[in-house]
Amino acid sequence: MSLPPDRRTYLFGPYLLDLGQRRLLRNGKLVPLRPKIFDTLRALVENHGRVLHKEELMAMVWPDTAVDESNLTHNLSVLRKSLGKNDKAQYIVTLPGRGYRFIAPVEAPLEGSVAVRPFSNLSPDPEQQFFCDGVAEELIDALASVDGLRVVGRTSSFDRRLRDLSSPEVGEKLGVSAILEGSVRKAGERLRISAHLIRTSDGTQLWSEHYDRELGDVFEIQEDIARAIVNRLRRKLLAPHPGPIVKRPTQSQEVYQLYLEARYHLGTQKGDRVKQAIALLNRALEMQPDFAQGHAVLALCYGTLAVDGFLRVGEAASRAEEAVQTALELSDTSATAYRACGLLRAALQWDWSAAQRAYLRALRLDPGNPNARFSYGHYFLAPVGRLEEAEQELKTATHVDPLAPMLGRSLCFVYYLSRRYEEALAEARRTLAIDSTYPATRSLAAACYSAMERPEEAVRERQVHLRNAGRPEDADTIGRILEKEGEQGVLRWSAARLLKRARNEDAHYDSLAILHAWLGERDTALHWLEEAIRVKRGVAMWAKVHPAFDELRSESRFHELLDGMGVNDPRVATPGAVA
Repeated sequence: MSLPPDRRTYLFGPYLLDLGQRRLLRNGKLVPLRPKIFDTLRALVENHGRVLHKEELMAMVWPDTAVDESNLTHNLSVLRKSLGKNDKAQYIVTLPGRGYRFIAPVEAPLEGSVAVRPFSNLSPDPEQQFFCDGVAEELIDALASVDGLRVVGRTSSFDRRLRDLSSPEVGEKLGVSAILEGSVRKAGERLRISAHLIRTSDGTQLWSEHYDRELGDVFEIQEDIARAIVNRLRRKLLAPHPGPIVKRPTQSQEVYQLYLEARYHLGTQKGDRVKQAIALLNRALEMQPDFAQGHAVLALCYGTLAVDGFLRVGEAASRAEEAVQTALELSDTSATAYRACGLLRAALQWDWSAAQRAYLRALRLDPGNPNARFSYGHYFLAPVGRLEEAEQELKTATHVDPLAPMLGRSLCFVYYLSRRYEEALAEARRTLAIDSTYPATRSLAAACYSAMERPEEAVRERQVHLRNAGRPEDADTIGRILEKEGEQGVLRWSAARLLKRARNEDAHYDSLAILHAWLGERDTALHWLEEAIRVKRGVAMWAKVHPAFDELRSESRFHELLDGMGVNDPRVATPGAVA
């Protein structure tokens, strides 16, 4: 009976037995054990409370080798000395004529995973919800920096559909062993925060604390809460977390509240709300020009507006450039600033080498951040053709933030770019189950059906998209056109509609290129693709791998466009390359 590799851990007394790392820790310090002595301890602990006969125990420790029982006697002697040193507790007993038994209480500790739920707003002012969410979101960021701790991302942790679920149900949905819940009451300069750490397996409250402090003590409260969580999980970790967990972005409470409110609006991913975030950050930066994190988030706001089509790329790039440079001058250890820099260099400037350097620096500083992995995979790896790597980054991000529709849509897109249409459709369905109106997901599903030559289903997805967008007449129109002219007629109708709007705005150049490519009109498709590349708009940045442009790949002009974009440069396009 062999002992396969395992990732479990066990607690007994002051000891942690870590099977994955094959280590025994006593109060966090390593207890050296030779391999077969470790295997002997493992067998006893895994069968704690049960008598193991001598022959059975030897078969576990030496499964493929015949050894003398003196070897077992020696191992047990060494174990008793190792466990009994400076400790009066008894762990292993010998039952003459029967065998051996591990008698100390053994428990499986919490896995190193936690979700921070949004804190309830008990303040007299209901508008203080941004502050409550901000406190929780800052805790997510702080805990995510702890090595060995998996912290669920904001989107999944804050999902409203989890509100009425029990702790075990939330744990199953998010894949965590613990959740942190709490409430905030902010009245004038007084701040009351309650926090509770709950084990998801059975709903047991593991830790609870109430704080009644001055508003200026918010950072100390966040540090206390974060430290309590890490201490509760610390035996799962291989090393203590050095220094403070919570970073103070500013000493000014007024600046901090403006910053939290800005992050609250940015998190909605809605154009008008992101513009509100910019206004709030500008107010904060007027009060404190050296607020590095404020400049970093400001750069993210401009990048978000550009990639989502709410601001022209040229204007967004210049403003984001100024904010990024200032943020990095003030702090070269800001993961947010490097993520913003990666987004700027990749999506707005197409400076791929610089983008990769910035993204990798962001991931080194904050490896647990799902948004950084999303941005790296979606805006750098996929455009240069490294689709397998993009998929892995997005899967890692989805593991951390499983209910984030942005991540699901991006993974669907990468499957589509990889011509794995069935997998793309499955991911689209999963994403739409999270948010049935999430932007572009229906269009992606329609594109998959078109590529699979299933036009009726493709048009049906487009009809749902149009109705969700408040255009029921257009939905009915394309249904009638499909019956009379087929899918090609629907594509021609869509192109004609976009052409009227493209005369006044550049946001649809990429869509026109795709539609005309699908219609087989190569010259027209190339014209609009060239225009989209000129203004760096939309899916043009994925032209190298987009299935719609497969009809153009025999055209030298198409490859000249790709070379001009820089996506064929082997320094960035070669799998595994680091520029």
